[in-house]
Amino acid sequence: HRTEDNSWRIDKLAVNWQNVTVPLGSFECLLIHWLYDMDEDGEWDNDIEILDYLSAVGIVKRRILLRGIVITSYDDPNPIGTYDYKEEYRLTNYEVAE
Repeated sequence: HRTEDNSWRIDKLAVNWQNVTVPLGSFECLLIHWLYDMDEDGEWDNDIEILDYLSAVGIVKRRILLRGIVITSYDDPNPIGTYDYKEEYRLTNYEVAE
């Protein structure tokens, strides 16, 4: 499923419209779900969730959730645990270029 430039397949799915509040204010946004197949098994990976909230001014919020990241030590490559990683970006200011 790799593309011609040897990268993983990534699609984007427009899910629905949502009203989103960020520090700059409230925006009517189209929710965009990024879909990945990094393990190349022909199915979208459920352990990667990236959501963009796209408004008339651009992306006002992005949420990234990576589930089940494996923890190893420097001395031993055997797994010693897993964790979930979450990151979120919210628009706080913008200017329109002239």
